[in-house]
Amino acid sequence: MTTYKDLKSATYLEHALKYVEEELGVEFKPSGRNKFRAYCPFHHDTQDSFRAHVNKKGEVRFQCFGQCQFHDDIFGVIMRANKTSFRKAQEEFARYVGVDDFKAHIHPGRGKTDQGHSEQPQEPAKSTGPTELIPPIKEIKKADEPAVEISVPRILDAVEDEALSHAEYLPVSVEAEADDKLVERAYLWLEGIFAKHIVRAILEAGQYIIKEFYGDNYDYARQKRKIKGKSLRKLILQLQEGSGDAPSKTWVYDAVNLAVDERVFGKISAYGNLGHSQKVCLTHAPQNAKEMLIHEAVEQNYTVVEFKRRIADLKKRDKMSLDNLPTRAKLLEIDTNLLKRSKQEAQDLTEFHEKKSQVYKRAHKKIASVLADKHQQEGTATGKKRVSGFHEWTKKGNSVNICRGCSNDCVYCYSKASAYKYGQVEKGHWKEEILRRDQIDEPRKLYNGRVGFPTSHDITPKNLDAYITVLGKLLKVGNEVLIVSKPRFECIQQVCEAATFFKDEILFRFTIGAMDKKTVSFWEPNAPPYEERKQALEYAFNQGFNTSVSVEPMLDSPNITALVDDLMPFVRDAIWIGKMNHIDEIGKDAGKRIKKGLEVIEANQGDERIWEIYNLYKDNPKIKWKDKIKKVVGIKAPPAPGMDV
Repeated sequence: MTTYKDLKSATYLEHALKYVEEELGVEFKPSGRNKFRAYCPFHHDTQDSFRAHVNKKGEVRFQCFGQCQFHDDIFGVIMRANKTSFRKAQEEFARYVGVDDFKAHIHPGRGKTDQGHSEQPQEPAKSTGPTELIPPIKEIKKADEPAVEISVPRILDAVEDEALSHAEYLPVSVEAEADDKLVERAYLWLEGIFAKHIVRAILEAGQYIIKEFYGDNYDYARQKRKIKGKSLRKLILQLQEGSGDAPSKTWVYDAVNLAVDERVFGKISAYGNLGHSQKVCLTHAPQNAKEMLIHEAVEQNYTVVEFKRRIADLKKRDKMSLDNLPTRAKLLEIDTNLLKRSKQEAQDLTEFHEKKSQVYKRAHKKIASVLADKHQQEGTATGKKRVSGFHEWTKKGNSVNICRGCSNDCVYCYSKASAYKYGQVEKGHWKEEILRRDQIDEPRKLYNGRVGFPTSHDITPKNLDAYITVLGKLLKVGNEVLIVSKPRFECIQQVCEAATFFKDEILFRFTIGAMDKKTVSFWEPNAPPYEERKQALEYAFNQGFNTSVSVEPMLDSPNITALVDDLMPFVRDAIWIGKMNHIDEIGKDAGKRIKKGLEVIEANQGDERIWEIYNLYKDNPKIKWKDKIKKVVGIKAPPAPGMDV
């Protein structure tokens, strides 16, 4: 017959460790031959001061070198954890290890047993640590016994609070004996799940077990605080006595842990990209590193074996809680190698959460911008002036320019015509660029919506250095920038190099109205030729920037198909097609040659030709239309500036 001395001997070391891990929610880590350490389950421990070892008598002993100074065998652990007697603690552990031929030892005299165990429950040491306690769990009481309260520590980070806080922490009953009806009902239900042989069986099983044995409280499940622990233990024994296909005890607890992870991380898209086996592996990872591991596994495309190794490597160095560090004096007593590993872990987690923070900041900015747009849209009065020109792409007030005049000196440039009209630039001197020092030196703010820079001039060698300076100011405060220009390759190359860390915040929109060299030089006399613009587009595309093209104005509409086909492979966003605007204004004081050119342009952008082009590309999601074409084909204009990007 097996005796109580046998049960507390080294023969049952593995059973004793597993019992404490499963029932008290700790995790032992080897610290030598037959030596293990963990965070103490009986007080708020920050230095894994709980030890398990085999003494010279061959007995398994547990000892806390921290605040509570607990020191006892496995029966003492059970007595303290369950507030039960020595006899019941022996019977409990015998059932756990599956020993049938066992009779509890009763020490004669004084009502005490071997090793000084009292038949009366021991009071647990009170914690003086800053642990937040959830409302107490009350045991079922017999008619002549007072209720006993068990305080359960609740330590959860923010993401778990959100996912698990659905459960009300009301007093719940901890069963005194196994519920045979519940066990039989659960056995039949789980037997049906196992028969399906489906991937979701383990998740469904975990959810069912949490509902029936943890009071549907995922917080308790995470802390391994069973409401019906005796029934669950009996269920596991019954499952193991069944067919050879029955799950192991590890499978059952993996199912519970998987269900908890699903509740906590299910809303994270990367978690959904993990395979079933990877999700099961994740249940064994340190809790504070799980989210980092989820994203890392997806980004690195880990196999199951690689993921297991990564988790094992992380667990080796996960020996000190970063969430609740001890005092500086205590840290000085900790092993240097452990401190170094913990420092590296803290750095890894910091870098991960900094990246996440940037993602959330960008999301916040975009959502705030959209909300502002919706507010403006809802407040737009009927019959308001139609949004057109550059304001289809950016809001009014979101334009930045650092130069008066533009060396490209395009014939159709409305900014030039407007500057001449209002006397801002002497007629004939638009091509003489004048840098606006006040605009270059001005500190930049975060705009509400995308910023157009530039909008009235192109990026040229003369203004390039100043342009990059101001672009940097705009990007560093968090702006998204729409860069519209007739691109010179050298200029775009330098802009890309300067903004290499802001690719998500930049959208290039290169103006390319025709392929024919004579046509381009006629309308845009000092601008780069088609081949150079295409080279700049291709370069920005290959560097990973968001690229788009503005074919406004169409300078050669009969050959628009060839132009679109040639540029489309290097466009990530869209190609915008638009008519030449302000033809009357451009031709007012123009010479005969320009007036004749305007007549050709006007003939080639008549309604009939516009419809031909529209029908050709209307089903292409990468072709978008400027306002004057929208009016011809009946497309609604954006309700407010900056709504069309």
